[in-house]
Amino acid sequence: MHPGDLLEEKEIAELLEKSDQQKLKDSALNLLSYRVRSRAELKRRLIDKGWTIAEIDPLLDYLESKGYLNDLEFARTFTRDKIKLKHLGPFAISAELMRFQVDKTIIKQVVKEFYPEGTEVKLIGELLDKKSLSINEPDKKQQKKIIDFLTRKGFAWEHIRTVMYERKLIK
Repeated sequence: MHPGDLLEEKEIAELLEKSDQQKLKDSALNLLSYRVRSRAELKRRLIDKGWTIAEIDPLLDYLESKGYLNDLEFARTFTRDKIKLKHLGPFAISAELMRFQVDKTIIKQVVKEFYPEGTEVKLIGELLDKKSLSINEPDKKQQKKIIDFLTRKGFAWEHIRTVMYERKLIK
C-alpha cells in the first residue's frame, strides 16, 4: 500500500480481519507471558475478553503447533509448583488439573511421574513436621484433625496410616 491508494471494500475487510487476528494473538501471548496455561484456561480467558470460539480455536491450534501451548507441560509445571509450595497429594493435584480441563490421560501420566513409590509418605512426613502435628499420643480428636488435614491435602488413607503408625500417632 502507498499513500493515496484506493482500497476496495473486500481489501478493507481483509485488513480489518488481519488486524483483529493480530489483536487476538497479542492477547493470547500476553496471557501466556505471565505463566503457563492449559488450552481450556486460555480459551476461557479469551472468551471472557469477547472473542468468539470460531476466532479462538484456530489460534489455539497454531499456538500448540508452535509449542507455546502444551497441556502436558502445563500439568507438569502446575504439579511441580503445588508439590513444592503446598505439599499437595495426588488426589488434590488430579482434582485441580481436572478443574483446568486437562485430559485425564495427561493427569494420570503426570501423577505417576511426580509421585513415584515413597513420595507420598515423604510429603506427609514433611507436612507433619512443618505443621508441628507430631503430637505424642494424640487423643481421638487430634488424630481425626490430623487425618482430615492430610486427606484435604490429597493423600491416600494407606499412606496417611503408614506415616501415623511410624510416628506412633495412632495404634
